[in-house]
Amino acid sequence: MQPTDPGKFTEKAWEAIVKSQDVARSYRQQNLEVEHVAIALLDQEGLANTILDRSGIESARLRQQLDSFAARQPKVNTNDLSQLFLGRGLDTFLDRAEDARKVFQDEYIAVEHLVLALCEDDRVGRRLFKAAG
Repeated sequence: MQPTDPGKFTEKAWEAIVKSQDVARSYRQQNLEVEHVAIALLDQEGLANTILDRSGIESARLRQQLDSFAARQPKVNTNDLSQLFLGRGLDTFLDRAEDARKVFQDEYIAVEHLVLALCEDDRVGRRLFKAAG
């Protein structure tokens, strides 16, 4: 699923998708990946942190681990980070969020669907959730 249609997302979920691009650029990375969306979600005030904290996951600790993970990913040596590419992991992640939306019979992909997709993410989510609580 390509994250190109804001009409498929709630306002907060779309905000995280858009912010994830700035997150990727801040790490000098050209591939937009799950960790960038997760960092954007955790930097928002609201539902993602509440869901995680109530689930026994320390959101502050998870945020630190995501930062560490993202910092270890490949970087580009260019000043032009205007064009980002959708990573394979993010494509799968968004498909899982869409699946969660369908299961809950919701009209839009929301923050809670993104959090559920993160829980199922094989690349970064599961490992960091386990380590964070």
